[in-house]
Amino acid sequence: MERTRLKRLLLPAMVALLVATAGCSALPGGDSEAAGYDVAGSELDGQTITDTTTDAVEDAGSFTIETDSSVTTSQGGAEQTGLSTIQVDLDDDRGIRNQTQSYSTENQTREQISVVYTDGSTSYRKQTSQGETTYDQQEGPQQSITGIRPVNTTAFTQNYTSIVDGFSWEQDGSGEVDGVAVTEYSLTGEPDKDVLNLPENATVEDASGALYIDSDGVLRQADIAYTVTTERGTTSIDATTTLTDVGSTSVEEPGWLSEVS
Repeated sequence: MERTRLKRLLLPAMVALLVATAGCSALPGGDSEAAGYDVAGSELDGQTITDTTTDAVEDAGSFTIETDSSVTTSQGGAEQTGLSTIQVDLDDDRGIRNQTQSYSTENQTREQISVVYTDGSTSYRKQTSQGETTYDQQEGPQQSITGIRPVNTTAFTQNYTSIVDGFSWEQDGSGEVDGVAVTEYSLTGEPDKDVLNLPENATVEDASGALYIDSDGVLRQADIAYTVTTERGTTSIDATTTLTDVGSTSVEEPGWLSEVS
């Protein structure tokens, strides 16, 4: 399905999207007066941005990623939205993921709320769907489609290559995101269908977006929205991902752990 493939490009945790949100913390020892990223928009490289962001976050030892997303299709007017917050303390090998997903059509709306807490090799899940709440526990990696997907507590795994390389960007001034100096890049020009893994006959319209990158090459915030039309119909994506509390995220054991049998 086109919708599923497009979602995987932009939602790393469910992966991630909807209304732009500000609020990113400086790296420890960072200089809030420093200039933003001194690279022309035409020279932005997705792998470089991914690597510099990963190195900075892993050196800092902890982070929070928020993803807000909306995917709407013309088939039945279906809309799927997701809100995910992942907090990880790499130094303590602990992480927690709060995720809310909803699926709506003209006839029904379904919502599922899931919280996964991972401590070392053990993961715990609290899940609420259709008014029912369940608790379960798992050792090691996910073993089945209904099993728990652990929080990755050993590495920063966000990949920004498709977002950066799939579109053209130009510098659009500078500013601050929660006290951190950033360069803003605005989306411009035609998308690269090969990078976005889109069929040749697809048309992309209403594309807009912005990247906010600090002087260390850390991607603090990314906004992206576009509509794809193929012979199967139209899919609209609106996504935002933000990186916050780098080096200052702490993960506490949730109170509901006592409910896990």
